Amino acid sequence: MFLCVSGPGLTPGVLSHVVHGYVEASGVNRTGSCHLFRHAMAALMLENGADLRYVQQMLGHARLNKAEIYTHVNIQAD
Repeated sequence: MFLCVSGPGLTPGVLSHVVHGYVEASGVNRTGSCHLFRHAMAALMLENGADLRYVQQMLGHARLNKAEIYTHVNIQAD
């Protein structure tokens, strides 16, 4: 499943459908959509030292406590 560069604009439903297809094709045995990538991005940013307020802005959360859920992700040490 590939996205065309030209054509009609993307809607959230279309993008979620495309992402779901890629997650399914990856074989990771998880259901997924754009939210899966959104959560992973936020968690990885925090694990790598990003400021929580910056992540809050990127996610579009009006309140900091909504973004704080990503701080509860287990960080695995190397």
